[in-house]
Amino acid sequence: MNIKHALLWLIGIIFLAVVVLYLGLEEITAALNKAEISVLTFLAALQLITLSVTAFQWQFMLGKSGQKITLGKSLAINLAGNYVESITPSVKIGGESAKIYLFHRNTDLNYSQLTGILLALKYFSLLPFMILITGTLVLAFSVYELPWLVYLAFFVFLLFFTGIAWIHFKGGNGEVKSQRESKKTLFNSIIGFVRKASIYSRSLTGPGESMSLLVLSGFIWILYPAKTYLVTVMLGLEVGLPAIIATYIAYLVSMVPLLPGGLGSFEGSMALVLSFSGIIPAEGLAVALLTRLITFWFPLLLSTAAAGYLALTNNYLAENESMIRVK
Repeated sequence: MNIKHALLWLIGIIFLAVVVLYLGLEEITAALNKAEISVLTFLAALQLITLSVTAFQWQFMLGKSGQKITLGKSLAINLAGNYVESITPSVKIGGESAKIYLFHRNTDLNYSQLTGILLALKYFSLLPFMILITGTLVLAFSVYELPWLVYLAFFVFLLFFTGIAWIHFKGGNGEVKSQRESKKTLFNSIIGFVRKASIYSRSLTGPGESMSLLVLSGFIWILYPAKTYLVTVMLGLEVGLPAIIATYIAYLVSMVPLLPGGLGSFEGSMALVLSFSGIIPAEGLAVALLTRLITFWFPLLLSTAAAGYLALTNNYLAENESMIRVK
């Protein structure tokens, strides 16, 4: 983590601390004291299932590419990518780049093939969320007066998703000129790389396999509000539907690249929307903090360990390869 990222982390923590003090430290602490270890453990298990399903999707797509990789290795690489994603305000781009690099180190696939896999998985992941967040905003628009930042975040996400979908379906269309026929420039190299990745991403799955991946991604997104709802039940709050709306809006706002991992923006957005249901803002923030404990801080702990493990093992393999070449 460089100085810039450390500073952004500090800003996020300070902002969150200010929100806690503003809403009432005693009230928030009183709500947090209602948390039960058994329920938090169950929620952590659900989060581990979420992470494992994502790792399985990568394992499946790598298998379609003729690469055998264990679910444990796929999970470790995904967690390491999540570590980069969590410490940088990159709308997941930094984390996904780290995954491509690590899978390249652990498979025989080149970067354009791995980018193709990422492109397909990103499309299958974002499409269910696009449907869910659109429905959520339509429902919320008729009930709540949401801040403009929510709609701005939706517009940014819509542009991002449209770009991913266009590249996935159209990026490889048209004649790909050879290097002799086209002038070799950085722009042409990027276009050529994207075209190869796009063609490869569409070649991996048929209609049935695509639907299965979409269902798995939908399952992952449905689990997130389920965790939030269980947190509200644990704290003795009667929230219901607003818990679902608050979860998706919080994830939407946190995707805007302001602070690492959406630190502060996620918690503030969830607390605000939950307050619309009649609970006090301090209790809403307590729900957000416990939800983030399970969906952000717990995975970050696992991600840090996975990143350290992969760094050690990759260095060990590199040293052994050097020794073999010397011999």
